[in-house]
Amino acid sequence: MQEIKTTQESFLDKLLLIGSKDEKNFIIENLSIMLGAGLSIPSALTSILNGLRNKALIKIVKRVIKDMDEGSSLYNALAKTTLLPPYALSLIKIGEESGNLTQNLQVVALQQQKEDTLNSKLHSAMIYPILVLSITVVVGLGVAWFILPNLAKVFANLKLELPLITQILISFANLLSRQGYWLVPALIVGLFLIIYFVFFNRRTNHIGQYLLFILPMTRRLIVNLELSRLGYVLSSLLAAGIPIKETVKLLEESSGIYRYKEFYHYLGEGFESGNSFKTSFNKYPKIDRLIPPPIQQVIISGEQSGKLSSSLLLVSNRFDQKTEESIKNLPIVLEPVFLVIIWVGVLGVALAVILPIYSLVGGLNNSPTNSIQRK
Repeated sequence: MQEIKTTQESFLDKLLLIGSKDEKNFIIENLSIMLGAGLSIPSALTSILNGLRNKALIKIVKRVIKDMDEGSSLYNALAKTTLLPPYALSLIKIGEESGNLTQNLQVVALQQQKEDTLNSKLHSAMIYPILVLSITVVVGLGVAWFILPNLAKVFANLKLELPLITQILISFANLLSRQGYWLVPALIVGLFLIIYFVFFNRRTNHIGQYLLFILPMTRRLIVNLELSRLGYVLSSLLAAGIPIKETVKLLEESSGIYRYKEFYHYLGEGFESGNSFKTSFNKYPKIDRLIPPPIQQVIISGEQSGKLSSSLLLVSNRFDQKTEESIKNLPIVLEPVFLVIIWVGVLGVALAVILPIYSLVGGLNNSPTNSIQRK
C-alpha cells in the first residue's frame, strides 16, 4: 500500500510540475547566486521557497531541505526528485565533490534557459500554421455538416447521375447530418489521441520522430537542436571532469530523440571497447544524417588535439544560431504547404458541386425542347 501511495504522489507531482519550467530555472539560478554569496544550501533553499507558487515544487524543495538536514548531500536529495535531468545531477555531484558547485549550477541554469528559450520560440513559430489548419478543419466540417446536406437534397430531386467525388462528399455530409453530434467529437478525440501516441507518448513517439525525420525541413531542425544540446552538454560534463564514457551515457539518458539515443548507446559501447570518435563515426551506418561530416571532423580534431571540450562548445554555439534560423524560417516554409492543403480541399469541394451542375446544364442544352427551338 505504501508503494502504491508513493507512486500516486509521484504521478501527481509530475502533473503539477507541468508548466513550471520558469520556477525550476528560478530555483537553480538563485541557488547558484546565494551559494556564491556564502549561504548554506538549506538556508538558500529556504529563502527560495518564498518565491515559489507551484505546490509540487514547494513540496519537492521542502523534501530536499529535510533530506539535507538529515545529512544527505544535495545530489542525493535531488536524485530522489524529478526536478533535474541526469546530466544536471551529475554536474551537481561533481561540483559537490570538487568544490565547484556554484559554477556547475550556473552551467545547469544556462542550459535550461537555452532549452526553454528555444522551446518557446518553436511554440511561437508553430502558432500560425496550427491556427490556419484548425480554422480550415472547422470551416470544412461546418460546410459538410450544415450546407452540403441541403445541396444533396437538390441533387436528389433533380435525379442526376452524380460523379464519384460528389457521391463521396454527399455520403460524408449525410453521415454528419445524421450522426454528427457524436461523430465530430469522436473524430476530434481520436485525432488528439493519434497525435499524442504518435508524437508525445514515450513508448510510441519513435513513430512520429521517424515521420519528422523523413521531411527535410523538420529533419534539419531536429539535427540542429540535438547537435546544439550534444555540444553544450558534452562540453560542460567534460569540463567538469566527468569521463567521456560517463558523459555519453548521461547524454543518452537525457536525449528524447530515439535515433540519437541509439547512436549515443553505440558510441558509449565503442568507448568501452577502446574506440575513438573517429572509429565510431566511420563504423556507424548513415552517420552523416545525424552528424554532418564537417562537424564530425571538428569533433575528431578536438579529440586528437586534447581540446575536445572547447571544440564541442564551438559546435554548440554554431548550432544554437542554426536552430534559431531554422525556427525563424519554419512558418515561412510551412505556409506554402498549408496553402496547398487548403487549395486541394477547396478544389475538391468545388469540383463536387460544379460537376453535377455542369452535367445538368449540358443535359438541358441537349434536350428535345431545345432541339425543336433551334429548328
